[in-house]
Amino acid sequence: MNRGPAREIRRLVFWCNIPSPHQLPYIRELAALPEFEDVVLVAAGGISMDRASLGWENPVTGRVRLFITPNAATVVQLLSMDPQKTVHLLGGLRGHPYGPPVLKGRLREGFGCGLISESPDDRGWKGHLRRFRYFVEAVRYHRRIDFILAMGEKGTQWFRRVGWPGGTLFPFAYVTESFPVKPEARAGNEPARTVQLAYVGRLIYQKGVDLLIRALQQIPPNLDWRLSVIGSGEMDAELRRLARELGVGSRIVFRGVVPHSQVPEAMCRSDLLLFPSRCDGWGAVVNESLMCGTPVLCSDHCGARDLLKEPWRGEVLSSDAMPAWTEALGRWIQKGPLPARERTRIADWSRCIGGPEIARYFNAILKHVYQDQSRPAPPWTYE
Repeated sequence: MNRGPAREIRRLVFWCNIPSPHQLPYIRELAALPEFEDVVLVAAGGISMDRASLGWENPVTGRVRLFITPNAATVVQLLSMDPQKTVHLLGGLRGHPYGPPVLKGRLREGFGCGLISESPDDRGWKGHLRRFRYFVEAVRYHRRIDFILAMGEKGTQWFRRVGWPGGTLFPFAYVTESFPVKPEARAGNEPARTVQLAYVGRLIYQKGVDLLIRALQQIPPNLDWRLSVIGSGEMDAELRRLARELGVGSRIVFRGVVPHSQVPEAMCRSDLLLFPSRCDGWGAVVNESLMCGTPVLCSDHCGARDLLKEPWRGEVLSSDAMPAWTEALGRWIQKGPLPARERTRIADWSRCIGGPEIARYFNAILKHVYQDQSRPAPPWTYE
């Protein structure tokens, strides 16, 4: 697929808004591969106060060289670094702080250039406006962007619809840290038959927690379940009030913010993660849940739905169909607590979405784009 003579890529430069813990795991692994002499991460800023309030912490960078808010001279230096052997990865086009200098540098220096991007919400009149804007970008920049790592099938479908060549599009994923699985873990002193449900994320309208509470209120009252809600947001008080009014407040615990490093343990103590988001470019919490062996009920408007192709890992449901959520929740709760063997099976499968495997997939994409090697398939689609 390469657009000129074959290139041997030895350096990678990632340009992003913040040093995201949902990308560092595979970027660190890239830095450990012998093919690359240098891997650089350039961030416009550190972890924001909003992210910190949600429990985010500064990620471990390993051998990756990290620059946070570099000066103009450093940016120029990075853009001129061995261009024939370097690929620059932009974390977005519109409004991205490093978009203009990287795209201009592409014209001036001739280095390789890729885009890592989610798809936006394409519904309603705002969706029509976004399609037009993205189409203009495709026309303007398609000769400067060699490939796009789009979040899931949802992302590749979006970029194809707005005019990007299909051959330049590759399904990609956010990646989270791996951690030991504890199949025997259970929550507190709850009875052995109580099914532990979990929601992790912001408490805002987009995330659909209101729909989740309404669906839980509709399931048969004899089913034994508890829901742990981890996170904060503008709808916190409203959701607590809704749970009380619907008579399920005693079964729902609002835990507030939990440090990001402690979220996996909470997931390991759950039998099912619930992710009813009305729209999400990916949804890294799905990765985290699967990596600790916990199945997921996920909205069909989330990129991470791709990870739930087999029913033993969870289920994908319409983001706005409460009856479907009620039926699925009742069915999963009726199964009882998750057996240890099922948790182990899911956790073993999830190695395919860990940092090492995604780094190998990323490297295979580069070899396809710049050396005409065979086109790789996403590792989570392997049989």
